[in-house]
Amino acid sequence: MRKLLFIFVLVLSTSVASAGQQAGEDVHSLMATFKDAKHAEYHHVGKLLFTFAKTFIKDSEEDAQTVLKCINSVKTLDLYLCSDDVKRNFWARAKRINNKNYHELVRQNKKNSFSSVQIKMKRGVVRELVVIDAEGSDCSLVVVKGKIPLNKLGEVINSQSKKKKK
Repeated sequence: MRKLLFIFVLVLSTSVASAGQQAGEDVHSLMATFKDAKHAEYHHVGKLLFTFAKTFIKDSEEDAQTVLKCINSVKTLDLYLCSDDVKRNFWARAKRINNKNYHELVRQNKKNSFSSVQIKMKRGVVRELVVIDAEGSDCSLVVVKGKIPLNKLGEVINSQSKKKKK
């Protein structure tokens, strides 16, 4: 009887796990899967380091201080030095990301490249900003967590656009 119960639990757990994989990819599972790949560059800058960085920002750089106050952490994953198989696998899984909690702002899907910018919002505040970029020779994933008001995000984008035009 115990063997039968054990087999039933085993079958049930594997069917639940496979159903979860078929439901669609998640940004965090994508990061967790590929951060340990050979030659992958993964960096996580936490809230403590952002708090420490605020003390060194000059008062004249108010834009930078405003942005730092809103960001809790940044995770980056770069697969530039990884093998082509790892890059192809990342590209295929990144295209399958389907999470109802994120709103997709921009999606570019070409023959050999894929880019996506997604946000997760709660009460008019951006809680997560996700940028996925997968090309033939370079694949990267950036996840920014924090409490970023939409107007602040727009101001930062506009100020950066003005700096590039100069």
